[in-house]
Amino acid sequence: MAQITYEDKESVRDSNLPRKNSVTAEDLNEIKEVVNQNASETVDVAHEQNTDVALAENTANEVTAAEIRAFLDEPVNIYNGDGQLSSNRTINQQTNKLRVLNGKVVFGDVSADVDANSHFYIETSETIGLKSSAQTIGLDGVANSGIAVRGTTGSGIGGQFEGTSYGVAGYAYSGSAFYGESTNLAANLKGRVMIQTYGLTNTIDQSAMFQVDSTTSGALLPRVTTAQKNAIVLPANGLIVYDTNLNDYQVFNGSYWKSMSPTLISLTSGAANLTAGSNYYFGNIAIFPTTTEANRKFLAPVTKTIRKAFIRLFASTIAGDRSISIYVRINSSTDYLIATVNTSVANREFVNQSLNIPIVENVDTISCYAVASGGTTNSTGVYLGGYFICE
Repeated sequence: MAQITYEDKESVRDSNLPRKNSVTAEDLNEIKEVVNQNASETVDVAHEQNTDVALAENTANEVTAAEIRAFLDEPVNIYNGDGQLSSNRTINQQTNKLRVLNGKVVFGDVSADVDANSHFYIETSETIGLKSSAQTIGLDGVANSGIAVRGTTGSGIGGQFEGTSYGVAGYAYSGSAFYGESTNLAANLKGRVMIQTYGLTNTIDQSAMFQVDSTTSGALLPRVTTAQKNAIVLPANGLIVYDTNLNDYQVFNGSYWKSMSPTLISLTSGAANLTAGSNYYFGNIAIFPTTTEANRKFLAPVTKTIRKAFIRLFASTIAGDRSISIYVRINSSTDYLIATVNTSVANREFVNQSLNIPIVENVDTISCYAVASGGTTNSTGVYLGGYFICE
């Protein structure tokens, strides 16, 4: 709002304006010319005694006191008669300056020209705030313009990005299109997301929610130790990490972490007669079971967890009527029951899919044994075979 300085008032008093109780439109224009010639950056319109213009009735060629005051409150004209700026302009509000500089709108203490691609430029060491009562601030780019946002010193980008049709695109010729440190990037991207190496022109597959394309790099999932993995609070079904202790991708199945590449450990034996009360040990080589474990145990081939066991017993000579139980023994000391089968048949299946037996590669030893009890008739010509599933 333009206001009159003391010098303006003196100029008006010293002018050739008529000393009367009313002024014409011509008088008003002359006042306007005097004010514009003496307009300054800080002007104070004050009501001073004996300086107010006393105006009488309004006639067809006269203006009222209210109209004079409204006129004096109008902004000072900083453009030409055609409404266009003829040269650079600066509006100085204390230390902050709003400039029209070489056809660009510039805010800040900037004296040199700005980036040739920037039509609106802000330079400040303080926070820049954008607020809308509608809770939506729209930034629109067309053709190849788009939006460029960059933050340093741990600022990054945070918030929710929502778009329709094409949604939100992050693009960079080099470096990162979206990048943040300390606070990192927090975004809720509603829509399908595609990331590809600069220069590729692939399009996202219609069945994909997330797609990454590169001919020189891969996707890297979170890498954690076993302890860090187990400390994840309320892991979601299907959550995937890379366990650096196990050197294995692990997925949470709703109950426990399991390997994405399970390992099978095969078990086999030759023929034997199972008498009641004795443990008959067998392992991963096709030799007859024996009551001595030493020659049947073997080193764990992987560092994983035995989760499932599928073992078959076949009595080729006499089925027998005794109950038969099969155990897995770790390090010649800890026994885990796989299953017990009481049915008096030649073929017996021992299945357990709820095991939780951790093993360490080349450290722990594994053996299995069968033991018969009850009944009166032994199973003879017995062959054992099957496998463990380690995850």
